[in-house]
Amino acid sequence: MKSCLLFCLLATPALVFSATPPRLRLPLNARPERYALDLTLLPGERTFQGAVDIDIRFTEPTSLLWLNGEELEIRSAELKRQGKSAPAQVVAGGKQFTGFSFSQPVSGKATWHIAYTGRISANSSAGTAPTSGTRKR
Repeated sequence: MKSCLLFCLLATPALVFSATPPRLRLPLNARPERYALDLTLLPGERTFQGAVDIDIRFTEPTSLLWLNGEELEIRSAELKRQGKSAPAQVVAGGKQFTGFSFSQPVSGKATWHIAYTGRISANSSAGTAPTSGTRKR
């Protein structure tokens, strides 16, 4: 299976709450403005640790956001807004997506913090994969 570190942010409007993961097009009600990624890869290990802070601008109230990240285990997730933090509940989204729901609809600007663990795939050319350590030029 693939380990994908591609993060795509999308949202579902609060009034139309659906735990159905997205299919293709990303809604425009939440837009990422900045990503800060911290990734730890150790030689010989089959997993990696990571955390991402995503600055988001909500264009309408939203209570469910989706992350495109294959083979990721979410350790923690929270939304920081106006000096307050709100935990996010993880919503299963199939093989490629993980949803995050919030107890109250959010709008305006916020920072979404997600800590995660991922697998390094020995059989995939996508995402994170080990190398032999030697490179021919």
